[in-house]
Amino acid sequence: MWLLDHDFVIDEIKESSIYRNANEQDRKRILSGKQFFKKKRPGIFTTEMESAIFNLLSNSVHSFYIGLSNNSVNKSAVFMSYIDAVMLCMISVETAVVYTANILNDYLQLRKQLVKALTAEEKKKIKELMSTEYIETYLEAQRKEFGKELFQINRKIFP
Repeated sequence: MWLLDHDFVIDEIKESSIYRNANEQDRKRILSGKQFFKKKRPGIFTTEMESAIFNLLSNSVHSFYIGLSNNSVNKSAVFMSYIDAVMLCMISVETAVVYTANILNDYLQLRKQLVKALTAEEKKKIKELMSTEYIETYLEAQRKEFGKELFQINRKIFP
């Protein structure tokens, strides 16, 4: 019985426009059951900025061979180059605000009735919160204190 269901599903897939329009390599991938659709990156931050934020946050938490601890709060002479607790909070909160505002904006695009309930001021605030300018400016101001290997950011943003 399972074999009949399996054949039916395969036939349905082969009859779909997605399968018919795919090249041979993509057709094999579709039939393999692996993820076929390549999700588009949200594009909120540049790849370089994402990498910089990841490096700053992960390097402040991991203490490599010693184990895990928050080096931003529990500083020692060994970890003096790590970001402090205030900077850790700023980066974490600002990144969360930017992503949350983008998610909220995407949701509002799907729910047109909900958008009508917002005031012009609320819509403007959401757009402002979506901007990455504040965190980029903040990181630029803090950059001088830290090694470039932690930042690894696109030169156009941080020359």
